[in-house]
Amino acid sequence: MAKKPSTAKRRSPKSRASGEGTATKAPSGSYQLVIVESPAKAKTIEKYLGPGYVVKASIGHIRDLPSRAPKGSKQPVPGVDLDHDFSPTYEIDDDKAKTVSELKRLAKGAADIWFATDLDREGEAIAWHLTQVLGVDPGRAKRVTFDAITKSEVQRAFQEPRAINMPRVEAQQARRIVDRIVGYRVSPILWKKVAGGLSAGPPGLSSIASRKSASSLRRSRGRSPRRWPSTWPGRRIFMMPGPNSWLAATSVAGPPSCAIAWPGWPSTGPWPATWWRWQASL
Repeated sequence: MAKKPSTAKRRSPKSRASGEGTATKAPSGSYQLVIVESPAKAKTIEKYLGPGYVVKASIGHIRDLPSRAPKGSKQPVPGVDLDHDFSPTYEIDDDKAKTVSELKRLAKGAADIWFATDLDREGEAIAWHLTQVLGVDPGRAKRVTFDAITKSEVQRAFQEPRAINMPRVEAQQARRIVDRIVGYRVSPILWKKVAGGLSAGPPGLSSIASRKSASSLRRSRGRSPRRWPSTWPGRRIFMMPGPNSWLAATSVAGPPSCAIAWPGWPSTGPWPATWWRWQASL
């Protein structure tokens, strides 16, 4: 006898995704809102903080420079005003509209808002963008960071909140703006001179940095460290000959413990008495 087809509805992949497709009900009592980047981290941190905290994930950046300039605008670089101090214009990403709406709803009823995005430059920028969307003063925002997702580290971080680090935010904005300008102004030249479809965005900037590093490495080739016996027990002294001589004191079995540079010191011959006095003081 043939089996009847199942009428049970399959759960869509979107609804299975952690932190997506499901709205968080705001607690009836007083609560504090904590915003992180990762949905997986949100569950763990909420468990460590205990009741009274609602932890939600922004799932990365929520705003970015627009991909196209508004209709009627003559901006050659979308989102960057080249004539007014490179002022950026941001817009909420289409795929983050629901996330932002939910964060706004939770922020309205929260007694306090904590920004616990990652501690790197991008995380600082995400925290700043969140303050702009939620109407929080960055100077008074409660910013928390931690090196490890452990109960003790998370609780320690929430005892030592700080303001948004604006120099770090501005560094991220500068890099993003330069990426956009280079991409829109240089890429057309590559299409004409090299090949179509090439991009002069972040990979191009990374190539410049790589070339400078490679050039520096080539200049330093042929220079090898020399070793001198040391009166410092358990230590060896290494020196790189050249106009900008440097030396390093290392343990016999371990990695370098310090490196001292004295430009202009001779790469051969006896060490000045200053060095021996410094060595004896360590």
